[in-house]
Amino acid sequence: MSDQPLNPPPVTADMPPLPTHVCPYCSNVTPLAEYCGVCGSHLAHPHPGVAARRAHAYSANPEEHVLRLSVVSTLFPHLSHRSSAPFRAGLALLVTLLVIFSATGLEAPVIALAAMGVPLLFQLYIHEVDVYEDGHLMLTAETLLIGAGLGVGWALLGGPIVSHALQPTLGATLGTWDVAKAAVLVPIVGQALMLVPLLLVLLFVPGFGGRRESLDGFSLGAASALGFTFAAVVTDLANRLSDGLAPSRPFTNILTEALIRGIATPVLAAAATALIGASIWVHKSERGTASAGGRWIANPLIVLVSVVAVQVGLGFADQARLSDIPLLVVHLAATGVVLLALRIGLHYILLHEAHDVVVGPSTTCSQCYHVVPLMPFCPSCGVALAATTKRHRPRPVALGAGLPAPVTGQVDEAAGATPSGPSWPCLSPGTTPETPWIGFALAVGQPSPVQRAHHARLLAIFSAGLVAIMVALLLTAITKEPDTTPVPRCHLGGCPGLPYQASSQLLGSGTPEPPPDGSFTSEDRLFSLGFFVPDILGRPTVTQSPSGLVLTFSSETLSNGTNTVHLGGGKIEVGDVSGAALQGASPQQVVQNIVSTDMPSASLAYEMPDALVGDVPGYGGVYDDDVNSASGEQIDYRVGLMAAIVNGVAIIVMALGPDDPSFQSLPFLSHPSFVDLDLAINGGLDAITNSIRWTSQTFQP
Repeated sequence: MSDQPLNPPPVTADMPPLPTHVCPYCSNVTPLAEYCGVCGSHLAHPHPGVAARRAHAYSANPEEHVLRLSVVSTLFPHLSHRSSAPFRAGLALLVTLLVIFSATGLEAPVIALAAMGVPLLFQLYIHEVDVYEDGHLMLTAETLLIGAGLGVGWALLGGPIVSHALQPTLGATLGTWDVAKAAVLVPIVGQALMLVPLLLVLLFVPGFGGRRESLDGFSLGAASALGFTFAAVVTDLANRLSDGLAPSRPFTNILTEALIRGIATPVLAAAATALIGASIWVHKSERGTASAGGRWIANPLIVLVSVVAVQVGLGFADQARLSDIPLLVVHLAATGVVLLALRIGLHYILLHEAHDVVVGPSTTCSQCYHVVPLMPFCPSCGVALAATTKRHRPRPVALGAGLPAPVTGQVDEAAGATPSGPSWPCLSPGTTPETPWIGFALAVGQPSPVQRAHHARLLAIFSAGLVAIMVALLLTAITKEPDTTPVPRCHLGGCPGLPYQASSQLLGSGTPEPPPDGSFTSEDRLFSLGFFVPDILGRPTVTQSPSGLVLTFSSETLSNGTNTVHLGGGKIEVGDVSGAALQGASPQQVVQNIVSTDMPSASLAYEMPDALVGDVPGYGGVYDDDVNSASGEQIDYRVGLMAAIVNGVAIIVMALGPDDPSFQSLPFLSHPSFVDLDLAINGGLDAITNSIRWTSQTFQP
């Protein structure tokens, strides 16, 4: 059931002949009406240039301007305004739920809604308008499963690249190789993978691309992209579930993540891939012509380069580490730009697709509900036939009392193809009808209770799908709730029954400090240090720069067959600031400047009491840094940041890694700590910080 009119038994009578004229824009014979039924030009418009381009009347919904920013009429072009009501309500419900669950801090429902919302709504649309017709089951499975499989694979490969580039670092810039990979390579490969299901249909589904409409390519492209984003979002955000039901994160941070992952990312990906799909389809199908192919907006290569440029720009916006609200605004603005590009592209593709010039049998326009002849465009309202639901194209109608009934005819699957049934009789152009022509009649409308019941059923299916995945992820989060129960601290000499013995590295009170694993002197000769690496953390990768040192530790899992512990790894970075760059700042100001510049989304967890760098008093703080992006694993970083100043030289120590809420329960933690950072295990971080010496106090190992 849809919003098509009901069809009581027709009244037997002859159809009145249609008055016709020659369209001044395409030179074809068309009924005397508001719009040309062949080329779609707005014949009643007083300005010829505007009438042909008809930017004021969007081809898929003539009541809207082409440049109107509307998610529903753009992503669901086959729906009339009336039949799109449940989809508008579903999108509004999705946004409302994302905001509500973001405010409550419940991560699992946010992940479920972000992953499932838009893809589920689009699949309901595909079913409602019967886009794939006889091949709907195979094509739905192909686009969803292949897209989802590619999304999982790319999230596992590309996610760590993005996350690594987003790590807080001293003096971060956008010119590094890590940033280039994350901002350029990941979006390009991701967009290419979204096109794979679409291209597979062209290659391996015989005849589908040649006999269908450009909006079929649109639908396949959008469905492929949404299958991809669904799987990628779940994969990227899966580690959030291990934080339990309600980890402590700011509302704006969760809301930004929810709206970027749940609205901006899937809508942008679907719109971009749909536009590429429509442009490829109109070129590959038998309906493509030089008229459409010559327009730059319908050129697949130009479209691909344009949408990739937008996605690369968003990649750099993510890497710029904007604070939450500005980042959200950038993503929503980019999504709006791509939606408008899609509307413009679809509008011109629908106008300039090849059409068979024929006045077909009578049918009911699903947009304006007038009884009109079946043509590429509705002569009454101007909607493109290709942008109407296929489920009811065409069908017999019943006119009002005293008016003649139409003749039932069948048409081929391509828009505007010659109908196999009788056509509506037409007068020659310029011939005056015997009975004055009063325009096209309205069909008998469908009872509103039937419409409301159908809309309610669609909303119920959408809501049930969201509830199902929310329940599944809530149960997952409950079962993966981290253990935060503190355990008795180890003592010098070992930790009995633990997965790893690291007694030689325990730095308890009064324990002599072991020799360092290496030493380092900065190239600017302003400081030196010795670095101590507890065996339990593994050997780090050492990177040196003119003014600092970075020790990078990989994540690892330790087990003795009975107990298993996962350590998240991270990095320890030491650098100096002096001269004009310091500008007379205090240690606290140095730390705060780094936070505002390199970690704008970070929030202070607590200040370190009696912070020392080497043996010099300074300032230190522990921060929670939750970095949002459109792609990449979502990681809550815990950052310890300290600074001290001697003779105009500030030494800065940054230690960062995944926030580990189970840190207090780690069995080999040598002393109580609130840092929740695995790098602090067994005193390695303390030993490095304590060993720092300015040039006048050069460290001697």
